[in-house]
Parts: sequence; structure tokens; C-alpha cells
Amino acid sequence: MAIRNDLSLHAGAVGESALPRRDCLAKAAGTCDATYKGAKLALGLVACIFLLVGCGQKGGPGPSNAGTAAFDNASQELKQTWNLALEASRTNDYVKAQTLLFGMLRQQPTPEQTTAIQNEIALSRQHLEAAVQQGDPAAQAALRQLRQNPPNRPH
Repeated sequence: MAIRNDLSLHAGAVGESALPRRDCLAKAAGTCDATYKGAKLALGLVACIFLLVGCGQKGGPGPSNAGTAAFDNASQELKQTWNLALEASRTNDYVKAQTLLFGMLRQQPTPEQTTAIQNEIALSRQHLEAAVQQGDPAAQAALRQLRQNPPNRPH
């Protein structure tokens, strides 16, 4: 009994079953221990680089100029709420930022304002998730609170 294409079998003494040789299986799968370890190391280094780059930021990332410009002609109340939400996001007050931003969406903003708000919600959420992954107890508590009382549900 023989299988072609590098999965050749060998039979040993009488009573042994014909099993594929380990080196042939590694070739057939396209991997070997050294390649696997090298790939694992490369992925680890890439993850560390992303982590270090992300950790260098203080507070959350700010909105784009287009996001801030969307509120230039907004009502004073909407501008004030936007600025409070941005400040909450910058100071890692995740619950306040998310609550204010989702509240703004209920006020029927313009399409440009809606896009800016949604982008800020996404940035704030990414920052929260990164802080949770780093073991920040305040971020973990904020995530629990946001899960118990989601700000995107009408009250």
C-alpha cells in the first residue's frame, strides 16, 4: 500500500501498521517546526509593535477636522454636548462619552454630524476595548456598566 505525492508510507516489521512518516506529513502540509516557530515569532513581534504604538497615546484619539467642522453651524446645545463628549472621551470617561454620543444621535443631527458622532463612538469604543485588554480596572468597570445599561437603547 503506497500513497503518492510525498505521503509515502513505510511498513516496518511484521505486525507494524503502515504509518505516514512525520517528515513527509510536514512537507505535505507545507510546514515544519522551524517555519511554524518563525511565523509565531513574527506574529508576536507585530502584535507587540501595535501594542506599543497604541499605548503611547494619552486619552482617546481625537475627532477628525471634518468631524469637528460638522458642528460649526449646530445649535449651541448640540455643540456643547459634542464638546463634552469629546472631553469625556479624551479623559477616558467611557460611560459618559458613549452616553452623550448616543444621546446626540437621538436629536436628529445632520448627515455630516451623524457621521462624526458615529466615528467618535467607534473611536471611543476601540479605546475602551484596548484599555480593557491591558487590564485597566476602570475600563473593565465601564464596560460592565455599559453592558448593563447600554446607551444606545432608548430610556
